[in-house]
Amino acid sequence: MIRVFRGVAVGCAVSLIAAQAHATFLQTDPLGYKDGLNWYTYVGNDPVNRTDPTGLAQTCNATTCTTTADTYDPARSTGQTTQATPEMRDAAQGGQTMVAVPVGNAEKLSFGVRGPDGSLIVLNNTATRTGSTATGNTAASPVPAGAEFGIHGHIDSGPDRSNGMVDDPASNGGYGDTQSLALRTPIPMATVSNGQVGWHEISNGQLTFSAPAGAVTSAQQQQIQRNLNTAQQHFKRP
Repeated sequence: MIRVFRGVAVGCAVSLIAAQAHATFLQTDPLGYKDGLNWYTYVGNDPVNRTDPTGLAQTCNATTCTTTADTYDPARSTGQTTQATPEMRDAAQGGQTMVAVPVGNAEKLSFGVRGPDGSLIVLNNTATRTGSTATGNTAASPVPAGAEFGIHGHIDSGPDRSNGMVDDPASNGGYGDTQSLALRTPIPMATVSNGQVGWHEISNGQLTFSAPAGAVTSAQQQQIQRNLNTAQQHFKRP
């Protein structure tokens, strides 16, 4: 079984604090010490329109912004890599209307499978069960045989609208939308929100979330960061 949830954004903290009397930093950047000649790569070379107020891990290029879990510990990495292929991304983009929820009170969940001609398509899933918790709407379904990725739609508008692409680990045992990555046969999970598609993936044991540039607000990115940090605890060696 996999479950997908929406979440609610919360506040953030400043990443660096200096003691003026001693001219020393009292707190290190949560991302660690990252040397480099370009100080603005972390906001896609656009510090005016793309910000990183938490000092956490986000990188952007002209089309995509990716957030990584900063609680990742390389020494305890599982080495797991489960990422969407270009074919998966094309299939999700083409089939996103299957799970899109412009307005309503129930999320939709489906999967990418091989069609009769061997091409990758989004399956019309009739086995999804929907519900809600105190913090979000839910959708759950058995994973069909041969599924190569999951795809679900958050609610775009109305009283039950989702917080964009933000998931909700608190309602899902700490996993949020990363649960598909913990299956016996793991698959990446796509999130559809307001006509855009984002992806929860894992690379060498480190969780990531990527979305088109501009699809996620600064506040939403900060919450996604926190959620990745929470979920990362399920993806490490003892």
